[in-house]
Amino acid sequence: MPDNKKNAFSNFFTAWTGENPFMSSLEVDKYIEAWRGNAKAFTDISASILDHLHDLSGQQVKIVQKNAEQLAKFFTEMTDASTKPEDKIACHAEELADKVVKHGTATGEIINKRATELFSELAKPGQPSAKKEKAKQAA
Repeated sequence: MPDNKKNAFSNFFTAWTGENPFMSSLEVDKYIEAWRGNAKAFTDISASILDHLHDLSGQQVKIVQKNAEQLAKFFTEMTDASTKPEDKIACHAEELADKVVKHGTATGEIINKRATELFSELAKPGQPSAKKEKAKQAA
């Protein structure tokens, strides 16, 4: 029967306080320096992230302020008694329509250019046309 007054871990703790063969090869100073380096890198990373977040949030505030100013200006123009709101809305709609036509034309030109290139490649001399190729396969 074991003695209840004796601590079961006493041999374990005395081994660590005495001469331990594993502790002689462990260089604690190197581990502490590595930990300090990692902690410094983590601190630098965190500071960098916070600086960027601060810059981004400041930029977002500027954008929101600019949009609010533009919205206030728009409503001021719309409530101006010298011109009718319908005229202003028509003017804005006309500007939008002009932009749509401009971008649609540019896109159409790109598509037209590529289609022209494709057809000119297909019609190059020395390449059999699709009809001639089908006639050869049928024969």
